[in-house]
Amino acid sequence: MAVKNVVILLVIVAILGGAWWLTTQYSTPVSTLVPQGDHHFAEATDLYSIDITYPAAPSAAIQARIEDIVSEEITRFKSESVGLIDDQEAARIRATGRPYELIIEYKPHAYEDFVSYEFDIYLDTGGAHPNSFFRTATFDAGGRELLLKDLFVEGAPYLNRLSEEAYAGVTAELASRTGGEVTPDMADTVRLGTAPSPEALQFFYLDEGALHLLFPPYQVAAYAVGSFDIAIPLNELQDILKPEIR
Repeated sequence: MAVKNVVILLVIVAILGGAWWLTTQYSTPVSTLVPQGDHHFAEATDLYSIDITYPAAPSAAIQARIEDIVSEEITRFKSESVGLIDDQEAARIRATGRPYELIIEYKPHAYEDFVSYEFDIYLDTGGAHPNSFFRTATFDAGGRELLLKDLFVEGAPYLNRLSEEAYAGVTAELASRTGGEVTPDMADTVRLGTAPSPEALQFFYLDEGALHLLFPPYQVAAYAVGSFDIAIPLNELQDILKPEIR
């Protein structure tokens, strides 16, 4: 009887061990860098308001960089927008009850040991309509911020590849949104906005096995069409990605 119990116990251990091994071999990688909550900054006067939500990051290095981004946007808003309000504009703002406004929200993204933050920035300075644009930041497991070029092997023609992928993705989405054919003028705007340059392709993040490129309103199409988020599967870029990104 004792021998039988030992055999049963060994079988159970073997089954559990096999299940654990399969889990380690085939489970989806989970990022070790996960969002830890939110921080909030708000400020308001009769002429302007600021409302910013930003993440509590998983490391001090990432947190410092995120706070730099927030500080940069506050400084830019106060110097380039609020700082230009003269007496006439102040009177208009008070009369209409529409103060200048800066709102920033964020979305976290993760891929294996990489974490990315997408900052959606809304800016209203009294024009015909508000404007919106992006800031993005991607970090490796050590908390080092990565530029787009850091994802690719040295010398790889990554800008040309990404430009072509972005152009194809935007034109397809543009046709879907407008319900018609993309005209030559529209295509020219897309081509210019997805040019193979660091400036045109500067907003990116990694998420669930894809490289996402973001294009704010006006960059690739009319304001009314909105922004674009073009996902490029990383397995389509295997030949030019660094090994740690694949």
